[in-house]
Amino acid sequence: MKKRFFVFITAVIVITCVLVGLTNWSRADGSGALPGSELDPIVTKSYVDYIAATLRTYFEEAISRKAESQFRVVSLHPGQRLVGNQGTEIILRSGRAIAVTSSSGGLSDITRGADIKENEPIPTNHLLIIPRSDGRGLKAETEVIIMIRGEFSVE
Repeated sequence: MKKRFFVFITAVIVITCVLVGLTNWSRADGSGALPGSELDPIVTKSYVDYIAATLRTYFEEAISRKAESQFRVVSLHPGQRLVGNQGTEIILRSGRAIAVTSSSGGLSDITRGADIKENEPIPTNHLLIIPRSDGRGLKAETEVIIMIRGEFSVE
């Protein structure tokens, strides 16, 4: 019984060694390229360059969008008008100002959920959105400080 067990173990070890030897021998003779070598690249250099350029463009655009998406602080003198483009957001922080509207409608007061009509006073700390680029904005009655996000002009 012990002799049979010893023969069986010896046969398993010999077969394992032969299989390992054959596997390593096929690699050693140079018949197959090593993964990642010049003969078998995982990816090409042009692909890596393309991905790097795509990522660079994506991050540059994301950084510029973030800069555009921040509120800016603007001061207006009495009598000055601020005219915003479509989607411009305005928050009056101090001073008094009145709404400048168009025939299409007024300013959207998001905080109150209402429309501000022509010459109505603009409430402080309310978020206003200009829905169209048609001359809507506000006119300063006193020294005014506003926070604004979006495109606008001061007249």
